[in-house]
Amino acid sequence: MSTQNLLVELFVEELPPKSLKKLGIAFADRLYCSLASANLIEESEGLGIGIVQPWTWFASPRRLGVFVRDVLHQATTQPKLHKLMPVAVGLALAFRIRNERRVSVCWYGDGAAARGDAHEAMNFAGVRRLPVVFVCDNNQYAYSTPPQFEYACANLADRAAAYGFEGARVDGTDILAVYNEAKRAIEKARAGSGPTLVECVTLRMEGHAVHDDAFYVPKELLEEWAKRDPIARFRLWLSEQAQADEAELSGLEEEVKTLLVEAQKLAESSPLPDPSELEQGVYAEPEPPRDGADA
Repeated sequence: MSTQNLLVELFVEELPPKSLKKLGIAFADRLYCSLASANLIEESEGLGIGIVQPWTWFASPRRLGVFVRDVLHQATTQPKLHKLMPVAVGLALAFRIRNERRVSVCWYGDGAAARGDAHEAMNFAGVRRLPVVFVCDNNQYAYSTPPQFEYACANLADRAAAYGFEGARVDGTDILAVYNEAKRAIEKARAGSGPTLVECVTLRMEGHAVHDDAFYVPKELLEEWAKRDPIARFRLWLSEQAQADEAELSGLEEEVKTLLVEAQKLAESSPLPDPSELEQGVYAEPEPPRDGADA
């Protein structure tokens, strides 16, 4: 696990102010960094080729194929919005049909967990034992709704049992705990043992969007969770357990800064989408014959 990738969220303020939703995931890879930056400002070089809402972090079929093949060798979606959870499950089903050892990783929030799409997606995934990992970022507020008004169960991970697969709850501010649980869930899915729901408990430290001052979050709660800053915690771990010195950490930070600034410049220099391509990727298109298959 690259230290550089784990420090990448430290400098997301270098990007435009609307870049609020899970940029650490989007920028963890050098290639994805440029594609995601372009996606953020809806340029044609982005993962969504300028026609997909930038906060969904979901690739168009054309861009996704390149990303899956060359970067991850598995499919990763970043819905946040409940509507794309069934799409993530559909990817997992496609992997099963094609006999591909890929895993679909689906991120969503505690607010999305209350929507029907989420239940349908997880139920179908459980019935078919599909290779998908559901990662719930439980930031304790669905916009302004606190957890006691969101759900009646003790933990969102408890819901997994009703769908017939495992649920795990981890401290979302502990980088190594999240990494280890995610790695285990992905390896399990890749081995054919079905889905896992990983609930990462954290707190959204800012408003839902730039217009929201989060006045509804108790000040004491924000102060408590501020002490659990995952970047600060991991820096301390690197210093104490991995013998990383300040010069090494500072050098990594400067490298990440440069990476993000370069990605932003590439995004801003990318062309706007061609209006003639507006409907491309909206409907399913026939796939070309695979090697060895009849035309």
